[in-house]
Amino acid sequence: MKYQICPLLTALVLSVVCLGDSWAKDRCLAPEKYDIDRWSIQLQQMEPDAIVQSDDDLIIIDYSKDGSQKQALERETVLRMKKRADGRDRLVLAYLSIGEAEDYRYYWRDIWNLASPSWIGEENRRWPGNYHVRFWEEDWQGIIYAEPGAYLDRILDAGFDGAFLDIVDAFEYWSQSNKDARMEMINLVERVAQHARTRNPEFLIIAQNGERLLQNERFRNSVDAVVKEDLFYGVAHDGERNSEKSIETALANLASAKDYDIPVLAIEYLPPGEQRDEVTRRLSQHGILASFGDRLLREISQSVPAPANAATVLGGVRFCRS
Repeated sequence: MKYQICPLLTALVLSVVCLGDSWAKDRCLAPEKYDIDRWSIQLQQMEPDAIVQSDDDLIIIDYSKDGSQKQALERETVLRMKKRADGRDRLVLAYLSIGEAEDYRYYWRDIWNLASPSWIGEENRRWPGNYHVRFWEEDWQGIIYAEPGAYLDRILDAGFDGAFLDIVDAFEYWSQSNKDARMEMINLVERVAQHARTRNPEFLIIAQNGERLLQNERFRNSVDAVVKEDLFYGVAHDGERNSEKSIETALANLASAKDYDIPVLAIEYLPPGEQRDEVTRRLSQHGILASFGDRLLREISQSVPAPANAATVLGGVRFCRS
């Protein structure tokens, strides 16, 4: 199946026409653009009333209070959080790990604690209960998006504006045992985006980490924004500065997003103080939207207004089938 870019006629145009190779005309949707100045994230101990009171333009939360389907947020609750206290709209996205399985999620089977499927790898030593997965395998992709009642469909049914894809950099973990791991992750992100936008053409996709994938056009076309975690501090230990080489390498890869007007967001796990002030200045210089929190994200992270040189528009160009 081929895809061609449908140029926007105006920021508010809702449909445009593309020409396929066979001269067939297909209509596709170009969703409304969203201007984001401040963003935040909270993945634990989330209280809807606190989200409503936040003034951030975009907030990322978990779709369930504890990962289980029983504690999944009801659609009415999600819609309430999409309005600020003064009535203004905001975007609310749901967290979705596509590179690791989590044993507290609704899909986890007790038997896996004794004998796990072939697609489940070793436990992540830094995050007990999280397991590396062979994300290219059919069974895992079925859980994420390809089977009825998949994780992504539950997020769509709950009324979220988009999905925040975590562990996109899982391809690096598997790169030695699977030479195609990088391309397999690009394929997965693209399929997730296509599946979601088939149901809701305005659905947003934000990918965390894996910034090397920005060199690929299909990946860029699949995401509305990217988030970089631990850009300046925390790769080895919280509060420990990363090597300048790793920082410059990450910034060089993130520059690919800026070249295509893809917003770049950053989350740093730093308390208030000199380190945070310094990182805020550096992120501002590179046009990156910053937010700061504790690593467990038990509270709403603290956002920083977007710098003047930042790309802040989410959504826009979409694709038509031909």
